[in-house]
Amino acid sequence: MVCLGGEWAPGQIVIPSVGPVYELAGKPRVDEIDSAMRRRLLQAEEALAAGRYADALPNLLRLIEGADDKLVPVTRNELGVSPRYVPVRQYGQLLLSRLPAEALREYRRTADGTFEVWYRQALAEHDREKLTRLVEWGAASSWADDALWLLGEWAIQAGDPATARSHWLRLLPADGESWWGVPECSFAKPAVLARLILASILEGDTARAERELQEFASTFGTTSGRFAGRETAFATALEALLREVCSQPLPPASADWPTFAGDETRSKLLSPAFEIGRLKWRASLPTPPVSTINAWIQPVGIRSGTEPAHAPLSYFASAVDHYVWVATTRQILAWDIRTGKPPWGLEGPVVVDFAEPELAEGLPYNTLGAARFSCTIAGERLFARMGLPVTVSPALTGGEVPENFLVCVDLAGQGRLLWKTAPPDREWAFEGPPAVRDGNAYVLLRRSDVPSQVFLACYSADRGELRWQRFLCAADSPGRGLLHEMEQLLPTVHGDTVYVSTNLGCVAAVSADTGSIRWLTTYPRISRGDLSQNEIFRFRSPSPCLYHRGVLYLAPRDSRYLFALDAANGQVLWQSQSELEGVAYLLGVAGNRLVASGDRLYLLETMGPEAGKVSLVWPEGNERMGMGRGLIAGDCVYWPTEDAIYIFDIAAGRPIKVVSLEPWGLKGGNMAFCDDTLFLVGASEIAAFETKTAPETTASAPAGRIFSE
Repeated sequence: MVCLGGEWAPGQIVIPSVGPVYELAGKPRVDEIDSAMRRRLLQAEEALAAGRYADALPNLLRLIEGADDKLVPVTRNELGVSPRYVPVRQYGQLLLSRLPAEALREYRRTADGTFEVWYRQALAEHDREKLTRLVEWGAASSWADDALWLLGEWAIQAGDPATARSHWLRLLPADGESWWGVPECSFAKPAVLARLILASILEGDTARAERELQEFASTFGTTSGRFAGRETAFATALEALLREVCSQPLPPASADWPTFAGDETRSKLLSPAFEIGRLKWRASLPTPPVSTINAWIQPVGIRSGTEPAHAPLSYFASAVDHYVWVATTRQILAWDIRTGKPPWGLEGPVVVDFAEPELAEGLPYNTLGAARFSCTIAGERLFARMGLPVTVSPALTGGEVPENFLVCVDLAGQGRLLWKTAPPDREWAFEGPPAVRDGNAYVLLRRSDVPSQVFLACYSADRGELRWQRFLCAADSPGRGLLHEMEQLLPTVHGDTVYVSTNLGCVAAVSADTGSIRWLTTYPRISRGDLSQNEIFRFRSPSPCLYHRGVLYLAPRDSRYLFALDAANGQVLWQSQSELEGVAYLLGVAGNRLVASGDRLYLLETMGPEAGKVSLVWPEGNERMGMGRGLIAGDCVYWPTEDAIYIFDIAAGRPIKVVSLEPWGLKGGNMAFCDDTLFLVGASEIAAFETKTAPETTASAPAGRIFSE
């Protein structure tokens, strides 16, 4: 065991009494262009509209080059649409793309030389980042379509058809005022559409691929072109590929669970479904920190979301390579998945103990939210955020939050500390553990202020050195700068983009390489709430974006609605057709249904005219059963409640088995899965269950209550 530091005697800061009713006023503040730049941009737009291209083009290009990453609202002329922002350079490219042919040729005459050099260098060096930069800075150039085509090809080769789709879609004619596509495409439309169908096939979305292929064949018939390295009829080649894919079983999902929700897209689906067997082992966990609320009278028996207020489900496990891991306020714990014994012959499960005197353990009075702890495993390294999960402190205290820091430990070195880094200042807090990809650790930070501010930062995964930091937004929160608040914001990573749902009225897409914001979309927040009531949506934590096949699904803490956004450009695809304040977690997308859980199970349609509609709520009536975050395996949801685990058939819309927890004296908790073992992480213990693959006839089992013996 590694022990760092000594003992500490806790203290408390008492905040003056405040009322429970809160209001969230106004839209979030973002890094928007100032009034002077707004005037210059408007003048350039007016000049373009009047046909004064000789004056407008130089001024617009100077604006693009000198704007850094300032944002401009791209939807300001679209009525009834929440503001969506893009960088000035991107908006400038959008304006250039709409130029008449003669003016566009004049722009390209001066710009194409530079972008041709970028393209040829990127092609020679297989440099994805340089091609991406070409598209961002030269979308209206003659080379943008070549760059997008090649980026799509490279994404397919990398096994990322969703990213390939986002690149190829931009080669099609513009759809809507704010769509950022290329003004002209040198590739034939059938060739582009064929590759979009290819992306659907490789994603495993065979229903979508069949529909797209049928439409393609009826329109373009036997049109031929270069495809899969040879000249062929597109429809014929795609039909053969689709038949081949449909005839093969789906590859098994990864057996590991390295981070919250199973992977960095926060959308892991296990395959196949499994049956829950005997209890293999159980182990105690430290009592999670709970704040005393004395600023207002709490109703008797109050719950924090779907959890008992006195025993929150604070811990989320990660499991890789035969070990399961849990991070707490100051310790990192581990057990052997097979035996439940501590790893490496240790006497107990504590692998690392950060016992610094300044590392507090008791929460301040009147701290809003529920404590949350999770960790991330990448290769032979484990990353965690240590310290109390308080991320906002009252202005009366100077905004200083309790001590917190990020750590990276070496699993091959039996928990040896590799690095430790603190936030920039005492008013700053790390929100949670990072998402790790390609040697980078992406983490959210909060700066206490009125209102509080959210930043995304990138650290080197090997040394913990800051590479870049990006301000995302600032907005009011329920604490109003008068109360401490707990949160755990987690980033979502897919391809070369980091997605962040801030819970402050907006979601952002950020370049994983440079930290530049690609788009930022706002959504309608609640305007008023009551802290003395159990508003389940306020306890959606962690609630990162869920990425699935080019779509982001959101369940933000500051809205009663769920949202779906196009991950490529931030356009809102749909908002749930009804308020869903009982939803606590998004579990994944199965078929064309989004599965959410909380007080009950919710299924929402994701495609077609019914998108955003709740197709099923279970159980019906007023019974509220959920307790913890479940998971999806095969066609089933494994849903924890206070006294049982329900195995719910998604297609049939009913439970097919109920595994009682009462024989073991267990309560519901947060689930994880690894090495044919299901983990149930409760408020005070972790339990490991043996599993086996479910027979195919499971889905047709009767819906009666079937308890394990």
